Amino acid sequence: MLENEKFYEQDDLKEMLKGNEISGDEMQGKYFAICDNRKAYLATYSSSCNVFFSVIPAEVKVLGYVPTKDTKEKLEIM
Repeated sequence: MLENEKFYEQDDLKEMLKGNEISGDEMQGKYFAICDNRKAYLATYSSSCNVFFSVIPAEVKVLGYVPTKDTKEKLEIM
């Protein structure tokens, strides 16, 4: 397994957001990209160019994104 990937559980999907639901400076930060191969890959959202940066195999489909703990804490403060 790559250093930036992990297996995820069904509970992880409760906070999953679609890519088009994430925008703006307050949403900037680290996420896990939830993929159709039952793995999650670390991704970083940049509001300046409105894109996610991550390393995900080409054959894998991204289902959505779950904020990491640091990003969740930042969103709760705002």
